[in-house]
Amino acid sequence: MFQTPWTIALIVTCAVVALECSSLPGRVAAWVVYWSAARLPGEDNVERYREEWLADVSGRRFEWKKLATALSILFFGVARIRALCVTTTANRPEDSVACASPNTMSDAARETSKMDLERKKRPPSWIREEMILVCALHVEHGWKRLDHNHPAVIELSRLLRSAPYHGVQQYGEGFRNTYSVSRKTSDLKTAHPDYDPHHRRLNGGALTTLIVHEFIADTSGMLAKDARIRASLETPRTR
Repeated sequence: MFQTPWTIALIVTCAVVALECSSLPGRVAAWVVYWSAARLPGEDNVERYREEWLADVSGRRFEWKKLATALSILFFGVARIRALCVTTTANRPEDSVACASPNTMSDAARETSKMDLERKKRPPSWIREEMILVCALHVEHGWKRLDHNHPAVIELSRLLRSAPYHGVQQYGEGFRNTYSVSRKTSDLKTAHPDYDPHHRRLNGGALTTLIVHEFIADTSGMLAKDARIRASLETPRTR
């Protein structure tokens, strides 16, 4: 059917161009990342790695690179991280998963012990103050998802990275960057009670759902809290 290699090359090129002109690969990549993160043990691991992986995938320039990165996470990243995680007998289930130390790892896991050091650089879980800041921004824009290049998202990312809540110097570029802030607005959108039940809700965690309901119940009060938090961080507001 295909007479020459040039014909095959032309078909492949057309397919790649068609994918680049659509957002399908990016949407599939995001779904793969969410599914991959959900396979990790421990809610803390799920949230941290999901945020970092989504930031990594979203930062790729081309759609096919986004999908390729997501697939590499699925087939290689998940297995390597799971090899470092062990289940303990802690009293609280949410505290029962931690990354193994070099002294307790098997020989196979020890070969990937460098991942333990990388985990220390994973972004920490979102705290209440950070969530209030993001949700206030989300509410002021009509409960809509905000893209990573939105001016208000860029400003909030800078604010979160400079806030004293976490030691930003010990984390990488994925820490509260514009992609992670944008992704958090997606979590907030799908956590709203009026979100279309026929669409898949993102697993933003219990705190995300709690903050959404608090804003719905007392919007003005929560916006006042947002203003106080921003005032304490001494930064002007971008709207």
